[in-house]
Amino acid sequence: MQGYRRKLKYDATNKGGRSVVKTNDYKLPENIVLAVIPVYNIGGCLNRSANYRIDQNGPDEKGFRGNSQNLDLNRDFIKSDSKESRSFAEIFHLLDPDVFVDNHVSDGADYQHVMTLLTSQHNKLGGVMGDYLDSVFEPALYGKMKSKGFDLVPYVNSFGDTPESGWPEYWDSPRYSSGYASLWQTFAFVPETHMLKPYPQRVQATRAMIESFIEFTSVNSEKIKSLRDQAKAAVRTQAEFPIAWKLNRDKFREITFLGYEAGRKPSEVSGLPRLYYDRNKPFAKTVKIYNYYAVKTGIRKPKAYIIPQGWWK
Repeated sequence: MQGYRRKLKYDATNKGGRSVVKTNDYKLPENIVLAVIPVYNIGGCLNRSANYRIDQNGPDEKGFRGNSQNLDLNRDFIKSDSKESRSFAEIFHLLDPDVFVDNHVSDGADYQHVMTLLTSQHNKLGGVMGDYLDSVFEPALYGKMKSKGFDLVPYVNSFGDTPESGWPEYWDSPRYSSGYASLWQTFAFVPETHMLKPYPQRVQATRAMIESFIEFTSVNSEKIKSLRDQAKAAVRTQAEFPIAWKLNRDKFREITFLGYEAGRKPSEVSGLPRLYYDRNKPFAKTVKIYNYYAVKTGIRKPKAYIIPQGWWK
């Protein structure tokens, strides 16, 4: 692994590596180190087909969600069954990033927004970092994206109903990348472009999102590093840790959601009523986002864990 680390360091500093992240119309700030994993699921990316996720607006052929062992890497960050997740863990801990961003594409409801943002849950992140994420970092990203022409909205976590009824903030447990990164006092985000939007528009929104992260992190770098240092120091002396959480439906924040009127019509397959969204009927409505979680279960810090031999991975 030492040889790999030396190669990683070399690639990050030579002119060839630098040209990947620099273009004529954008210059990376001097106080930002940008580390990129361009393709995480290599096996799935190479397993291309015109028949996978046919409802997404994109290339004629798309990669497959499962890796070469058909493991879902998006759910493997804490149990680490795959070689990809183990490699990720080594890179992550080598770099110890202040801000982590995992770009995705959203499935689900139809709406006007091009980009949604899943932010690591602020109560779970906790302490000074959780407060800063909720009151400063996340609102600043919304403002920056608005100035770039994109109305950002929280990840649309709506199940069993249409989005205008509101939804709970997505619970990013450590099996997801943002939940994993939060365990190590890293500000973590999962931006998701909307699958039905034109592909060039999704690319533009992703670039605008990345630039917004870079701009905020550059200006607030000292504050971000200070908060992380404080959080790490607190964890070293912490005696009790929460391990389960419960959504607090008495607390919420309100946002403007740009959606489409929904209706029901007979399915051409089954004849039964199915949900559809009418793009000829756009709307702007105030909806509730339930983004507060309370500790449900806590434990005293153990001296050690005993891992049975059968669980050697």
